[in-house]
Amino acid sequence: MEADRHARPEQAKLADVRLRWWGASVLVPDATPELMGTLTNTSPKDRHVLPAAHAANINIILSRNVSDFGWNDLAQMSASVAHPDLFLPLTMTPSGYQTVLTDICARRSRQPNTPASLHAALSREHPRLFDAMAAVFPCTTAKLSTHQPAAEMFRGSRCILCGQPITSEFSLISGVGPECKPSRRQEDQ
Repeated sequence: MEADRHARPEQAKLADVRLRWWGASVLVPDATPELMGTLTNTSPKDRHVLPAAHAANINIILSRNVSDFGWNDLAQMSASVAHPDLFLPLTMTPSGYQTVLTDICARRSRQPNTPASLHAALSREHPRLFDAMAAVFPCTTAKLSTHQPAAEMFRGSRCILCGQPITSEFSLISGVGPECKPSRRQEDQ
């Protein structure tokens, strides 16, 4: 499982977490070799993702490697892929962001272990999210990025906000359909 491959040795395995919380070690069936064989322009290491998402009726995939997913394969699976730094600023509320960072930091002993310091650390790879949530931590300064900006932030034909098909040229670049506003992030009431 890819998540387990990226986890540190002391972290719980995703299959164990799924079993504990949902009573199943697998939430989505594995992709069949036949279906994976029909995907021709997606990176071989990611070919299992599209059929698994399709089987689970998921049409929006988050990945830092947007360019690993082929346009034709995304169309075949009726899916889109978006970089988290495009998706999160459009979908998170300020209070939700603060809650998530607080929850993460409550379990951390190493730096960054405060919500503000984690917000600053996230700026390295997620500058759009950092900018969108700047008002939550107004005294926090962005860290200098050690990463190249993502070459592509979106591929596919489904709006990342509502999941409906998109057709306008701008929408195919931005990932947001014309029926959706540029930001659906709702301010707290």
